[in-house]
Amino acid sequence: MADRRLLVIGFDALDPALLSKWMEDGVMPNFAGLAQKATWGNVENPRGLEGGSVWPTFYHGKLPGRQPQHDATRHYDPQTYEIRTYRPDELTEPYIWNHLSDAGRRVCLIDANYTFTPETINGIVVHDWGTHCPAEPGPVLQFKTYPESLAKEIKETFGLDPLGGRLCDDLAPRGHDELADFTAKLISRANTRTAIAERLWHRESWDFFFVCYSEAHCIGHHAWHLHDPEHPEHNAALARALGNPLMRIYQELDQQLGALLKLAGDNVDVVAYCSHGMGPSVSATRLLDKILVRLEGRALKDETKGTEGKLRGAWRALPPDLQKSLEPLKRRVWKHVVKSAFQGNRPNRKFFEVIATDATGGVRVNLAGRDPQGIVQPGAEYEALLDQLTDDLAEIVDSDTGAPLVGEILRTDVHYPGPYRDRLPDLLVSWNRAERHTPIHTVRSDKIGVIEHDQQPPRTGDHTVGGRIFFSGPGIPSRHLNQALKAADLAPTFAEMLRAPLADSDGTPIAVPSRESIAGADA
Repeated sequence: MADRRLLVIGFDALDPALLSKWMEDGVMPNFAGLAQKATWGNVENPRGLEGGSVWPTFYHGKLPGRQPQHDATRHYDPQTYEIRTYRPDELTEPYIWNHLSDAGRRVCLIDANYTFTPETINGIVVHDWGTHCPAEPGPVLQFKTYPESLAKEIKETFGLDPLGGRLCDDLAPRGHDELADFTAKLISRANTRTAIAERLWHRESWDFFFVCYSEAHCIGHHAWHLHDPEHPEHNAALARALGNPLMRIYQELDQQLGALLKLAGDNVDVVAYCSHGMGPSVSATRLLDKILVRLEGRALKDETKGTEGKLRGAWRALPPDLQKSLEPLKRRVWKHVVKSAFQGNRPNRKFFEVIATDATGGVRVNLAGRDPQGIVQPGAEYEALLDQLTDDLAEIVDSDTGAPLVGEILRTDVHYPGPYRDRLPDLLVSWNRAERHTPIHTVRSDKIGVIEHDQQPPRTGDHTVGGRIFFSGPGIPSRHLNQALKAADLAPTFAEMLRAPLADSDGTPIAVPSRESIAGADA
């Protein structure tokens, strides 16, 4: 057994900038109190892949390329040229809790995003009770537990997700009643998850206990426009009527933190981790493919304006039970709908867009020897093409502002090498979001001319890059870490704290003092 016990509380996409402001304003007193006594600092997430890889990097201690999950539960399949959802047998890299379990530590997991239920573990798992999106294919969360008998107990005692297990993008609330109901159900979900955690916490003395709250993620995507008066969808009258749903959820999560800190008491180490941030949705994802067609010298095909958005709206209007029964049909039809947002047959193109995140577009080269119908030859031709694409993309400007469309371009073979590199895009194209609050509609350059884009994202808020972490417990001093930590540092840090070192990691353990280590140093 470990000498320390560790309670890790995840706050999915709870924005560090809003956290700082609302701690200072007195809106989040429990976080403010924690900051006064904790070792805390900012966390750097994998550049260009922060939205989908932040949690897998946190769980594995490995960067994309060395672990398979760079976009949450989906990936590009090099054999089919399509984006698809992972199967459980494809996610074989061990998470931190697998490592700790194998080392004899007792673990408890509640709502670990983007993971599957393990076949066996030294502890218990509550899977997809109320996470941001389903880990498995389908319209709703597939709630499961290990052991299986625990699911019946939780369902009978606490019920299921108040949102019906539905992805918040499928709900996409906009009106007064929809947003009020959405906010109330998120609050209910956070409270119920804490009640589940309290019951399981008292079941035994856990070595590693992890519980994650996704409510800031959901409300940030769909109520950012009410928080941000500069957003084009901001409705001042609706904001006055509803208040600020984003702030209300942050207040609620602050209360959940307070309850869990009380649960931990004075003898347990607590980690509060805010994974990444939130800001206005500013994206040229999906528009990128039209740009790439022009750069390859091809003509853009005619499209029916707004088809994808209209079909998404019609799907959201269906009752959940009907959605569930129609899901197999939707998956077959949706492949063709999504393809309509892209230009032409991927196997016949030199390069094309593969979605990395909404904040970053991905460019995939159809490479001979790697992709089944590869056109571009490896070596000099591949290198020259990537250099040319980088130059061409850097020349494109946003017609509305005159600012560069692109903020940064990264090569994944340089930044994310490893056995899973071939699942990644070749280039990550991060959009220039500086001082912008509105969607991107029209872009231009000498090579591509003018390209218009009418796709309206279902979200008004989207992710920003940085996170924040707090370490608190017996012997842990109050201090601010001047240098940002990296997401990959956290799994090896937990392993060191629990005296089960993680041998294979891309991170460096952080020295987190304990009461015993300080007593030993003073002796």
